[in-house]
Amino acid sequence: MTGPDGTRARIFVGRAGARPQTAPYLDFRLDRARARDAAFADLSPEFLNSLKFIPLSSRCETREQFLKRPDLGRLLDEPSEVHLRNKWDPNWRVLVVASDGLNALAAQQFLPRTLGSLYDAAVHLGIVLSPLFFVRYGRMAVLNRMGELVLPKAGIILLGERPGLGNLAISGYLAHRPRISTTPAEMNAISNISDRGLPPEKAGRELASLLARILE
Repeated sequence: MTGPDGTRARIFVGRAGARPQTAPYLDFRLDRARARDAAFADLSPEFLNSLKFIPLSSRCETREQFLKRPDLGRLLDEPSEVHLRNKWDPNWRVLVVASDGLNALAAQQFLPRTLGSLYDAAVHLGIVLSPLFFVRYGRMAVLNRMGELVLPKAGIILLGERPGLGNLAISGYLAHRPRISTTPAEMNAISNISDRGLPPEKAGRELASLLARILE
């Protein structure tokens, strides 16, 4: 049921004795199954082939390991660290990273439009972004490890949000001079980027605007 704030919060669903009514209970079970599917889904080869990016990997080797070992998702594997250093151009002011994160289905759906808008807006604002580095099985904090390796002026990572009940969305996290010592409290974030939240095209423009302020 839609809540008073426009979300799909489950309120006033009623009860039948000690149990929820049948229809909202079945809706809950369906959304829970969809959330599990999103958490365990992998990116499709078609999606990966459609993006222009420099491929990197975290230290997680499988989706299951990624879900169980957040610490490994915050680090690049050794070949990716070498690849990042070799590809990095010091003229790039902003490190741009994307990942499947905790919701590969949302990443597939909303990353292309958000990234397209971000790069277009950055050109308009005169911000020199790096090409897209895509980290398979990456957590938000992998941005900080990458920043430690190449020392950008600012960094941004876009990745799938933890799937809620019936929710598919991505988030963008930004940092000034991202380093290993950077804490979440020192980062900016725009969340719930989706067709039911902040539209991807608008999110890309807002992310570019935030980057401009960070660089100032």
